[in-house]
Amino acid sequence: MTPQTQARVSKWCLRHLKGSPALFKFRSAIVEFRKGTMAEHRYQQYCGLARTLDVAGDRWTLLVVRELMPGPRRFTDLIEGLPGVSRKLLAERLRALENDGIIVQRELPPPAARQVYELTDDGRDLAVAMTPLIAWGARRIGERHATDSFHPRWAGLAMTVLADREAAKGVRETYQFLVGSCAFYITVDDCAVRLHDGRAQDPDVIWTTDEETWADISSGKVMPRSAVTTGALTIAGNSRARARLGKIFSRTEMLGRAQAIVERSLA
Repeated sequence: MTPQTQARVSKWCLRHLKGSPALFKFRSAIVEFRKGTMAEHRYQQYCGLARTLDVAGDRWTLLVVRELMPGPRRFTDLIEGLPGVSRKLLAERLRALENDGIIVQRELPPPAARQVYELTDDGRDLAVAMTPLIAWGARRIGERHATDSFHPRWAGLAMTVLADREAAKGVRETYQFLVGSCAFYITVDDCAVRLHDGRAQDPDVIWTTDEETWADISSGKVMPRSAVTTGALTIAGNSRARARLGKIFSRTEMLGRAQAIVERSLA
Protein backbone atom coordinates (compact mmCIF):
# COMPACT_ATOMS: atom_id res chain seq x y z
CA MET A 1 0.00 0.00 0.00
CA THR A 2 1.45 3.34 -1.06
CA PRO A 3 1.30 6.33 1.34
CA GLN A 4 -1.24 7.99 -0.98
CA THR A 5 -3.51 4.94 -1.00
CA GLN A 6 -3.11 4.61 2.75
CA ALA A 7 -4.24 8.23 3.22
CA ARG A 8 -7.34 7.76 1.03
CA VAL A 9 -8.34 4.57 2.86
CA SER A 10 -7.83 6.30 6.21
CA LYS A 11 -10.16 9.15 5.24
CA TRP A 12 -12.85 6.74 4.04
CA CYS A 13 -12.70 4.76 7.30
CA LEU A 14 -12.87 7.89 9.42
CA ARG A 15 -16.05 8.93 7.60
CA HIS A 16 -17.83 5.56 7.59
CA LEU A 17 -16.58 3.75 10.68
CA LYS A 18 -16.67 6.58 13.20
CA GLY A 19 -17.35 5.32 16.71
CA SER A 20 -17.22 1.62 15.77
CA PRO A 21 -14.82 -1.04 17.12
CA ALA A 22 -13.72 -1.61 13.52
CA LEU A 23 -12.21 1.89 13.40
CA PHE A 24 -10.10 1.18 16.48
CA LYS A 25 -8.85 -2.04 14.88
CA PHE A 26 -8.12 -0.21 11.64
CA ARG A 27 -6.13 2.49 13.39
CA SER A 28 -4.13 -0.15 15.24
CA ALA A 29 -3.38 -1.88 11.95
CA ILE A 30 -2.19 1.41 10.42
CA VAL A 31 0.13 2.04 13.38
CA GLU A 32 1.66 -1.42 12.99
CA PHE A 33 1.97 -0.90 9.23
CA ARG A 34 3.81 2.39 9.74
CA LYS A 35 6.15 0.76 12.25
CA GLY A 36 6.96 -1.92 9.73
CA THR A 37 7.62 0.48 6.87
CA MET A 38 9.67 2.87 9.04
CA ALA A 39 11.90 0.00 10.15
CA GLU A 40 12.81 -0.67 6.51
CA HIS A 41 15.12 1.52 4.42
CA ARG A 42 13.08 4.62 3.79
CA TYR A 43 14.74 6.77 1.17
CA GLN A 44 15.11 4.34 -1.74
CA GLN A 45 17.81 6.57 -3.26
CA TYR A 46 20.99 5.25 -4.85
CA CYS A 47 23.16 7.62 -2.84
CA GLY A 48 25.79 7.06 -0.15
CA LEU A 49 24.32 9.66 2.21
CA ALA A 50 20.80 8.29 1.81
CA ARG A 51 22.08 4.79 2.55
CA THR A 52 23.83 6.08 5.67
CA LEU A 53 20.59 7.71 6.83
CA ASP A 54 18.69 4.49 6.09
CA VAL A 55 20.87 2.81 8.70
CA ALA A 56 21.67 5.61 11.14
CA GLY A 57 19.19 8.39 10.52
CA ASP A 58 16.53 7.46 13.06
CA ARG A 59 16.36 9.22 16.41
CA TRP A 60 18.55 7.57 19.09
CA THR A 61 20.44 5.37 16.63
CA LEU A 62 23.75 7.25 16.67
CA LEU A 63 23.46 7.67 20.43
CA VAL A 64 23.17 3.90 20.78
CA VAL A 65 26.41 3.63 18.79
CA ARG A 66 27.96 6.25 21.07
CA GLU A 67 27.10 4.16 24.12
CA LEU A 68 28.73 1.08 22.58
CA MET A 69 31.94 2.80 21.47
CA PRO A 70 33.86 2.05 24.72
CA GLY A 71 32.77 -1.61 24.66
CA PRO A 72 29.89 -4.07 25.19
CA ARG A 73 26.85 -2.92 27.19
CA ARG A 74 23.82 -4.64 28.68
CA PHE A 75 20.32 -3.50 27.78
CA THR A 76 19.96 -1.97 31.25
CA ASP A 77 23.27 -0.10 30.76
CA LEU A 78 21.97 1.34 27.51
CA ILE A 79 18.73 2.46 29.16
CA GLU A 80 20.77 4.23 31.85
CA GLY A 81 23.01 5.90 29.29
CA LEU A 82 20.13 7.09 27.10
CA PRO A 83 17.85 9.20 29.32
CA GLY A 84 14.46 9.69 27.69
CA VAL A 85 14.35 6.59 25.50
CA SER A 86 11.65 4.01 26.22
CA ARG A 87 12.52 0.34 26.60
CA LYS A 88 10.28 -0.48 23.64
CA LEU A 89 11.89 2.06 21.32
CA LEU A 90 15.39 1.05 22.38
CA ALA A 91 14.55 -2.59 21.64
CA GLU A 92 13.36 -1.54 18.15
CA ARG A 93 16.55 0.43 17.48
CA LEU A 94 18.74 -2.44 18.66
CA ARG A 95 16.84 -4.88 16.47
CA ALA A 96 17.23 -2.61 13.43
CA LEU A 97 20.96 -2.11 14.06
CA GLU A 98 21.41 -5.85 14.44
CA ASN A 99 19.57 -6.48 11.17
CA ASP A 100 21.86 -3.97 9.45
CA GLY A 101 24.98 -5.64 10.81
CA ILE A 102 26.01 -2.68 12.98
CA ILE A 103 25.74 -4.47 16.33
CA VAL A 104 25.64 -8.05 17.54
CA GLN A 105 24.39 -9.73 20.69
CA ARG A 106 26.81 -11.84 22.67
CA GLU A 107 26.49 -13.97 25.77
CA LEU A 108 29.24 -13.38 28.33
CA PRO A 109 30.68 -16.53 29.91
CA PRO A 110 30.24 -17.33 33.62
CA PRO A 111 30.42 -15.89 36.19
CA ALA A 112 28.96 -12.87 34.34
CA ALA A 113 26.55 -14.99 32.24
CA ARG A 114 24.74 -12.03 30.77
CA GLN A 115 23.74 -10.86 27.33
CA VAL A 116 25.44 -7.75 25.94
CA TYR A 117 25.39 -5.74 22.75
CA GLU A 118 28.57 -4.71 20.97
CA LEU A 119 29.64 -3.08 17.72
CA THR A 120 30.63 -5.19 14.74
CA ASP A 121 33.56 -4.19 12.51
CA ASP A 122 31.06 -2.27 10.37
CA GLY A 123 29.67 -0.65 13.52
CA ARG A 124 33.14 0.44 14.61
CA ASP A 125 33.64 1.98 11.16
CA LEU A 126 30.41 3.93 11.73
CA ALA A 127 31.74 5.06 15.13
CA VAL A 128 34.90 6.36 13.45
CA ALA A 129 32.77 8.17 10.87
CA MET A 130 30.95 9.89 13.76
CA THR A 131 34.18 11.62 14.88
CA PRO A 132 33.68 14.75 12.71
CA LEU A 133 30.05 14.93 13.90
CA ILE A 134 31.18 14.86 17.54
CA ALA A 135 33.77 17.54 16.78
CA TRP A 136 31.18 19.65 14.92
CA GLY A 137 28.78 19.37 17.87
CA ALA A 138 31.51 20.21 20.39
CA ARG A 139 31.91 23.61 18.71
CA ARG A 140 28.19 24.31 19.12
CA ILE A 141 27.41 22.77 22.50
CA GLY A 142 27.55 26.01 24.49
CA GLU A 143 26.58 26.13 28.15
CA ARG A 144 24.71 23.31 29.83
CA HIS A 145 21.02 24.07 30.49
CA ALA A 146 19.20 22.97 33.63
CA THR A 147 17.09 20.58 31.55
CA ASP A 148 20.10 18.91 29.90
CA SER A 149 20.86 15.40 31.13
CA PHE A 150 24.51 14.50 31.56
CA HIS A 151 26.51 11.31 31.96
CA PRO A 152 30.20 11.46 32.95
CA ARG A 153 31.35 9.01 30.27
CA TRP A 154 29.95 11.27 27.51
CA ALA A 155 32.64 13.78 28.37
CA GLY A 156 35.16 10.94 28.49
CA LEU A 157 34.21 9.93 24.96
CA ALA A 158 34.62 13.50 23.70
CA MET A 159 38.05 13.58 25.35
CA THR A 160 39.20 10.52 23.41
CA VAL A 161 37.94 11.99 20.13
CA LEU A 162 39.49 15.43 20.67
CA ALA A 163 42.70 14.45 22.50
CA ASP A 164 45.97 16.02 21.39
CA ARG A 165 47.57 13.12 19.49
CA GLU A 166 50.81 15.03 19.09
CA ALA A 167 51.15 15.36 22.87
CA ALA A 168 50.28 11.65 23.20
CA LYS A 169 53.20 10.52 21.03
CA GLY A 170 55.39 8.07 22.93
CA VAL A 171 53.05 8.08 25.95
CA ARG A 172 51.80 4.75 27.30
CA GLU A 173 49.69 5.48 30.35
CA THR A 174 46.28 4.84 31.88
CA TYR A 175 44.11 7.54 33.44
CA GLN A 176 41.29 6.54 35.79
CA PHE A 177 38.24 8.75 36.34
CA LEU A 178 35.93 8.12 39.31
CA VAL A 179 32.96 10.42 38.94
CA GLY A 180 30.29 9.80 41.55
CA SER A 181 29.14 6.23 41.00
CA CYS A 182 30.57 6.13 37.46
CA ALA A 183 34.00 4.68 36.76
CA PHE A 184 35.81 4.78 33.43
CA TYR A 185 39.39 5.04 32.27
CA ILE A 186 41.31 6.23 29.25
CA THR A 187 44.33 4.43 27.84
CA VAL A 188 46.97 6.27 25.85
CA ASP A 189 49.23 4.06 23.76
CA ASP A 190 51.45 6.17 21.51
CA CYS A 191 48.69 8.30 19.92
CA ALA A 192 45.98 5.65 20.28
CA VAL A 193 43.52 7.06 22.84
CA ARG A 194 40.65 4.83 23.95
CA LEU A 195 37.83 4.94 26.49
CA HIS A 196 36.97 1.93 28.67
CA ASP A 197 34.26 1.29 31.23
CA GLY A 198 35.09 0.27 34.80
CA ARG A 199 38.28 0.37 36.83
CA ALA A 200 41.79 -0.03 35.45
CA GLN A 201 44.60 -2.03 36.99
CA ASP A 202 47.40 0.19 38.29
CA PRO A 203 46.39 3.48 36.62
CA ASP A 204 49.06 6.17 36.38
CA VAL A 205 46.65 8.95 37.39
CA ILE A 206 43.33 8.88 39.24
CA TRP A 207 40.80 11.73 39.19
CA THR A 208 38.05 11.53 41.81
CA THR A 209 35.14 13.97 41.87
CA ASP A 210 31.35 14.27 41.88
CA GLU A 211 29.14 14.45 38.81
CA GLU A 212 28.33 18.17 39.06
CA THR A 213 31.97 19.15 39.39
CA TRP A 214 32.87 16.91 36.45
CA ALA A 215 30.14 18.52 34.36
CA ASP A 216 31.46 21.98 35.26
CA ILE A 217 35.03 20.98 34.40
CA SER A 218 33.87 19.45 31.10
CA SER A 219 31.99 22.61 30.14
CA GLY A 220 34.87 24.90 31.11
CA LYS A 221 32.87 26.54 33.87
CA VAL A 222 35.38 25.33 36.46
CA MET A 223 39.10 24.73 35.96
CA PRO A 224 40.58 21.51 37.39
CA ARG A 225 43.05 23.51 39.45
CA SER A 226 40.23 25.46 41.10
CA ALA A 227 38.31 22.25 41.81
CA VAL A 228 41.42 20.79 43.48
CA THR A 229 41.81 23.92 45.61
CA THR A 230 38.22 23.68 46.86
CA GLY A 231 38.51 19.94 47.48
CA ALA A 232 35.86 19.07 44.89
CA LEU A 233 38.48 17.18 42.85
CA THR A 234 41.37 15.02 44.00
CA ILE A 235 44.14 13.95 41.64
CA ALA A 236 46.48 11.13 42.58
CA GLY A 237 49.49 9.88 40.66
CA ASN A 238 52.96 10.69 39.46
CA SER A 239 53.42 14.43 38.87
CA ARG A 240 54.84 13.90 35.38
CA ALA A 241 51.96 11.63 34.39
CA ARG A 242 49.53 14.20 35.75
CA ALA A 243 51.19 16.87 33.64
CA ARG A 244 51.00 14.69 30.53
CA LEU A 245 47.30 14.07 31.14
CA GLY A 246 46.73 17.81 31.43
CA LYS A 247 48.53 18.44 28.15
CA ILE A 248 46.87 15.66 26.16
CA PHE A 249 43.41 16.71 27.35
CA SER A 250 43.84 20.47 27.53
CA ARG A 251 40.39 21.94 26.94
CA THR A 252 41.79 24.76 24.79
CA GLU A 253 43.66 22.27 22.63
CA MET A 254 40.64 19.99 22.37
CA LEU A 255 38.42 22.82 21.15
CA GLY A 256 41.08 23.71 18.61
CA ARG A 257 41.20 20.10 17.49
CA ALA A 258 37.42 20.07 17.10
CA GLN A 259 37.78 22.95 14.63
CA ALA A 260 40.65 21.19 12.85
CA ILE A 261 38.72 17.91 12.52
CA VAL A 262 35.75 19.68 10.95
CA GLU A 263 37.96 21.67 8.57
CA ARG A 264 39.91 18.56 7.57
CA SER A 265 36.71 16.63 6.87
CA LEU A 266 35.55 19.45 4.57
CA ALA A 267 38.86 19.76 2.72
